[in-house]
Amino acid sequence: MNITTLITNIRNAVHDNSALSAWCTTNYGRAHKVYIGVDTRKPPDNSAYPLVHVFPMTKSAGGGNQDLIVGLTCGIYDADTRTVTGYTRVVEFEGVQNIEAFRKLVETAALTAVLDNGYWFADLDIVYETVEFFPFFLAGMQLTVRGDIAFPSDQFA
Repeated sequence: MNITTLITNIRNAVHDNSALSAWCTTNYGRAHKVYIGVDTRKPPDNSAYPLVHVFPMTKSAGGGNQDLIVGLTCGIYDADTRTVTGYTRVVEFEGVQNIEAFRKLVETAALTAVLDNGYWFADLDIVYETVEFFPFFLAGMQLTVRGDIAFPSDQFA
């Protein structure tokens, strides 16, 4: 299993997912963008959101199997608040709820790519950032994928 191929499969699945595009268009007026790598010296501005960043994290191998960890960062830009009926003293930012809906759609697309390409889903860790970068709301996922080692050429790919 090659981590670059896995990232390409996830990229394509996330990019082409019609439910994800429809949700983004309904909520943010445009389809999402997918990044492979990001220039941290010049990060995407608010017009690039909603976005998904897909990137390699780690790879380990042994016993005829290997684990690949792929990172996915989901981001939305949303400074809007919503009214909560019956709660006049509540201030609720839409991005807090919307980042989870967006993340879940990205997760579904990514897991479809994993399973459709013969890999095994092993683990998923999620970290949310809903305060520090306001009005940007982020959800980072670490997706662990397990698969067989194809000897010998793909062993170290």
